[in-house]
Amino acid sequence: MMKDILNKTIETIKNNKKKIKKVTLIAVAIVIIGSGIVAGTIYSYARSNINYSEKQLEEIAIKKIPGEVINVKKELEFEDATFEYTFQIKDKENILQEITVSSKSGAITDIEINGHDLDDNPM
Repeated sequence: MMKDILNKTIETIKNNKKKIKKVTLIAVAIVIIGSGIVAGTIYSYARSNINYSEKQLEEIAIKKIPGEVINVKKELEFEDATFEYTFQIKDKENILQEITVSSKSGAITDIEINGHDLDDNPM
């Protein structure tokens, strides 16, 4: 009985190969388009959440870690639908530090010294 069902299924697939390909392509296209729409919506919402400019966020970062900004990285945080800016700063002792600041709240969300979170326990 199971063998008959399996054989019928295989025969049906062979006979409807073109239809199956077409339906699969349509389903994949819908998923891709839907994902693009969702990502675009989140991006637009995150842009509307920007309350601080990059310059203002840099001032916040420099106030916390005085030094020279070496690099700035802007990232979309999907979870909160906000942008965060990570500033790499070479401090007065020539140590590279990273500080991440929220463009929505202006709050410092992370600080790293030489690639180690300040919250990490020392070894």
